[in-house]
Amino acid sequence: MLLFARRVVLFRRLTLSQSPHPTYKVTAAITILRQQERGATLIEALVAMTVLGIIATAVFGLFITGQTAVRSAQTMEQASLLAQQRLERIKVDATCNVIPRSETRSPIGGENAPGYTWATEAVEQAPGLHFVTVTVFWRDAGRDRQVDLATYIRTEGGTR
Repeated sequence: MLLFARRVVLFRRLTLSQSPHPTYKVTAAITILRQQERGATLIEALVAMTVLGIIATAVFGLFITGQTAVRSAQTMEQASLLAQQRLERIKVDATCNVIPRSETRSPIGGENAPGYTWATEAVEQAPGLHFVTVTVFWRDAGRDRQVDLATYIRTEGGTR
């Protein structure tokens, strides 16, 4: 940057001189600039490469962080959908007066849900009214994760 600034100053000085021919002034200025050019030194090149490397590393780090966040969001969405499907199934069964008892962790079947398990808890709040919680568990980036969905379900009668 400093070299460029020097060139601009020198070029302006040379072209503003009192020469009768403007073309001669520009040609002379370019000739003098070419004679003064020596190129970048090794240290300048190393500094430039180091700065470029640091910037590139930071940008690549941002891409990796973004990809990890997207993947985590996708697994969270999948777990939420699985919990919602299970809760809807329990609601359909409730129309037949069937509310599942509380279940411990059990694997979710199907090709769409490898690595996910769920637990269901149904607590009778009043005759015919149950508080049902569905929890979906999975492991993401070495950490255990879970999503809980809960709702009240009404059955006819109060049978379980």
